[in-house]
Amino acid sequence: TRRILWVLMQLGNAIGAWTSRRMEFDADRYAARVAGSATFKHTAIQLKRLSLAHAEVMRNLGASWENHQRLVEDLSAAVLRTVAQQPRNIGEKIEQDMELARSEWSDTHPSDIERIENAMHEDAAGIFHVELPARSLFLEFAGVSGDSTCDYYRRRLKLDVAKSQLISAEEFTHASDDRRRHDLALDVFFSGAFSV
Repeated sequence: TRRILWVLMQLGNAIGAWTSRRMEFDADRYAARVAGSATFKHTAIQLKRLSLAHAEVMRNLGASWENHQRLVEDLSAAVLRTVAQQPRNIGEKIEQDMELARSEWSDTHPSDIERIENAMHEDAAGIFHVELPARSLFLEFAGVSGDSTCDYYRRRLKLDVAKSQLISAEEFTHASDDRRRHDLALDVFFSGAFSV
């Protein structure tokens, strides 16, 4: 009976994963119909760039708090500044990585390249064509983003941060650049023998 239960469990997992992938494909088709199939690939690459930048900001945020009891006052501004500092060919590298990845039967989400192919197959012109950044939808984006950042520190990180402990995104990314150069210098000096 255990083998039967195991087979049923695997079958349930496979059906659940397949259904989840279908839902993602449906959502992507609607996105293509709204914004156009041609923009889908660019958007997928931009989301990866933002994700990489966010991960870097979060690593640096931990180091900044641990070493100096300082946090950035606007997380989204820090992420955007980090994106702007990424290497010029980062989009090409992301696209190459996307080309290599394929989803498996147990994956709940399709790979990026499968999602892009699905959106391109839709061949939709789109109905919403605006080249403005999303922040233009807000009257006072910097204020909303700053408030959200402080709320994130309080609710998610459980930190009671005073205004005097907040630094600008410019100062934060500058300090992060200094830390990156320092880590690189140590890595070069020790020939990669120690990881920092």
